Amino acid sequence: MKRPGISLALQLLGALATDHTPTASILASLPGLLPLLHQLEGVAGGSRVAPLAESLLEAVAVAGGDDVAEAVGQLRGATRAAMSALAARKREALLASLGLIQVGLRG
Repeated sequence: MKRPGISLALQLLGALATDHTPTASILASLPGLLPLLHQLEGVAGGSRVAPLAESLLEAVAVAGGDDVAEAVGQLRGATRAAMSALAARKREALLASLGLIQVGLRG
């Protein structure tokens, strides 16, 4: 990302939210912030934004309480499930292109 202010903002908010429940609760209550931070976690390419977003999201999850931690867990779980399904589809397509089928699937 070419916006240096984003890294600074994430770093500052992470420092403010760490072990400070009121700040974490306010951040968690902002509409769309948790999903946005989760998307920023997945930014590839050696960006500083991804680890800072992950750190802020983790700080908010820890200090924000059980409901916030559960919401963050659900976001991450949904992404994990989507990535797993995508990998399975790609694997099936590759095997089909080779004329093979996958047996012994675990459910």
